Amino acid sequence: MKKVLKKIMMLAVSALLIGSFAACSGDGDDDDYLSNGSQPENGGSGAFSWETAELIPSLAGKEYKWAGAKVKTDIASRLQVGSKVVFELEELDGLCKFRITKDWDKVCEGGISKYYSADGKEVKVKLADHADTYENDESKAGTYYFVVETGTLEALKKGFDIVGCFKLVKIGVTNLVAASEPEPEADINETVLLDTEYNTMGWGAATNIAADKFAGAKAGDKIVVTYKMNDDGQAGYHMFQLWNTLVDGDHTCFDEIKDLSADDSYTHTLTADEVALVKVNGLSIQGNSVTVTKVALKSVGAAVANETVLLDTEYNTMGWGTAANIAADKFANAKAGDKIVVTYKMNDDGQAGYHMFQLWNTPVDGEHTFFDEIKDLSADDSYTHTLTADEVALVKVNGLSIQGNSVTVTKVVLK
Repeated sequence: MKKVLKKIMMLAVSALLIGSFAACSGDGDDDDYLSNGSQPENGGSGAFSWETAELIPSLAGKEYKWAGAKVKTDIASRLQVGSKVVFELEELDGLCKFRITKDWDKVCEGGISKYYSADGKEVKVKLADHADTYENDESKAGTYYFVVETGTLEALKKGFDIVGCFKLVKIGVTNLVAASEPEPEADINETVLLDTEYNTMGWGAATNIAADKFAGAKAGDKIVVTYKMNDDGQAGYHMFQLWNTLVDGDHTCFDEIKDLSADDSYTHTLTADEVALVKVNGLSIQGNSVTVTKVALKSVGAAVANETVLLDTEYNTMGWGTAANIAADKFANAKAGDKIVVTYKMNDDGQAGYHMFQLWNTPVDGEHTFFDEIKDLSADDSYTHTLTADEVALVKVNGLSIQGNSVTVTKVVLK
């Protein structure tokens, strides 16, 4: 009986050893894995299905030749631990290389170093030749993904780039937080800052936006720059900068937008410090190999009027003295229906019943067009005049004049 039990125990031990060896050796097809054979956090292993992903069509169907497909914060801010960023790639110029970066730098400490093929296998990576980022070792078309982990989540939520040489067929993200409701369109007031094309060429002369365009700006307002790519063979060098207009040769850089790869728009949110600077010195844009087609200032919040200050120093009309003239360029964005608001105070000069002022188109060759006469004023107040289409046409060429008797104008604005 003892001999039988001994044989049974030996057979059991042998079976365990054989099973352990088989588990360690696998099927011999481990070339797609790193040496640690690790799998992604939060159930990332296993085949992937596009049905579970929210697609990003604006990036798909384009060629990226050592340029970046930029995943912006509208998508990136909704990532959570366990989200998969999935992309289907085809070869471009015989290559299919990719890495995850932020403006060509690593996204966070350690970077993104694990990528998986569509069937859940970890692909081999190597340290790339730039900023400690990791790229796929084998240049091969296919579908790949990486998994958002605890240590990378916050950095990735600020936006990231898929950089390399490839054609991006499709891209999507799984397990996103539900999108928040957008701001109502009616609550967004827009002031056009630039509506003529500005070609940056190769760091050519900057385009400057005057300080008075920012008279109504406040912290949290957004500068939206719409741009298009220059077809000049400078792939990987399409970029522009926003900075405070030079004063005595010095400036403050607000933002640098690099690695642009397709016609698009970019939004910069103004800080309180930046608002203070642009209200005094204005804004400049300069760059390389892109053409800016429009720049707008968007103010979010109902009942916030866009206001351009036309006059903010006191003007005493005295007794039909010299008129105050407001230059035509102050009316560059004026349109029919806009309002001129004149704030005034009474002169204490004993001329009761004669406090008044007029608005008219600045004289050209001694001729002017009368817009409005405000008479019989009796207390400090403000007056609003609504511009007609004809008046707008005139002030855009010749400007506006104010003249009167026995009142002092303290401020004039265009709303």
